[in-house]
Amino acid sequence: MASTPTIDRAAALRHAMRTVVARRGLHGASMNEIAREAAVAQGTAYVHYPSKEQLLIAAYLELKREMGLAACANIDRTATPHDRFIQIWLGVYRFLAHEPERAQFMSQIESSPYARVAHETGMAVPDDPMMAEAEALYAADVLAPLDLGSLYDLAFWPAIRRAATGDGIDEAAARPIAEACWRAITTG
Repeated sequence: MASTPTIDRAAALRHAMRTVVARRGLHGASMNEIAREAAVAQGTAYVHYPSKEQLLIAAYLELKREMGLAACANIDRTATPHDRFIQIWLGVYRFLAHEPERAQFMSQIESSPYARVAHETGMAVPDDPMMAEAEALYAADVLAPLDLGSLYDLAFWPAIRRAATGDGIDEAAARPIAEACWRAITTG
């Protein structure tokens, strides 16, 4: 007798949160609709995530981790800080542009009252590949004297926004944007 595969309901809820928020916005994403999208009972949703905010933050952290891993997976660790940044920026854009829904979700979070708690929680996650790269840039003493939130916004908001629109720019068109972001976050 074959066994039935186990469904990761918590993962299904995080994915459903991203889908529903991308489609309907933060305020249009009810726990009932999220549970329906995840194909679980609403009570099951609350078993895994006692509040919509906890589910939202969990979905954001999961997506941010996936994005960081994808963006940093193939960077040349021997490259200059500039070249590593450009590689990461392009990796972020590629990851988000592949499924614009991910960028639409991030865009909703980044411009919401949840942005601060999402960023603070995200910065506390150990082994975050993008935070490790940010620390390397700090160590190289090339970053402008701005708070981390402002650096993140200047560095990656254009990639998130362009991917969210689904305009499908190619790497040749994306590279000058990445270069402009580099100039915005560095000292010289």
